Amino acid sequence: MLVGYRRPFATLDDARRSIAQAAADGHSTTSSIALHADMPLKPRPSDYPAFYYLSQPAKTCKRVFDLGGNVGNLFYYYRSFMPFPDDLEWTVLDLPKVIAAGRQLAVHRSATALHFTEQFADADGADLLIVSGAMHYLDRPLSEMISDLNRWPRYVLINRTPLTAGTAFATVQDAGDFRVACTVSNRSEILLRFAHLGYELVGDWDAAELSIPLPLHPARTVHSYSGLLFCRPS
Repeated sequence: MLVGYRRPFATLDDARRSIAQAAADGHSTTSSIALHADMPLKPRPSDYPAFYYLSQPAKTCKRVFDLGGNVGNLFYYYRSFMPFPDDLEWTVLDLPKVIAAGRQLAVHRSATALHFTEQFADADGADLLIVSGAMHYLDRPLSEMISDLNRWPRYVLINRTPLTAGTAFATVQDAGDFRVACTVSNRSEILLRFAHLGYELVGDWDAAELSIPLPLHPARTVHSYSGLLFCRPS
């Protein structure tokens, strides 16, 4: 285990190949979907800084796009803690099997404001883009994906993602029942990419409840995930 996949890899594909036989389905596994569907409808520690920085912007955010939002976990408790408008429309993008489970759960919970999609293009014109616990799984830089949209979101919330002050690398997250390849991005590079798009950093915090231990590579160990909020002035 120590020398197999709990180590740095040059690319995301390299990390994926290291677990190809044992964890082919990743977040599409039944255990992963069930884990998120059964999560309590309450915030995690790293959500509270997000609430603080979003407390004013949320008042004008009628369209939220939740990239990698699983079965809609954030929707169910964010709307209870944040002053979103009554006509809020919340759209989640995730994997097909996860979306199917999310739609069933939304019907069961009468969540009529919650929608699901398989296309990032549907983020076009959103007031707020949320990428919580998901940016490190993306094949493309988030900033590039945003630049492809015709109308960029004014606010971009990134939460629970592993960042480093050193060279970016890929590795594997071990969640027990399933394992997933992910990228540990360079923090300064993320800030620079968003600055090039005209976004300003208005908030940052630690997500101390999450880490990536790499026992044989202590210099690469991520002791705490991070959260960032960007705003693009109108």
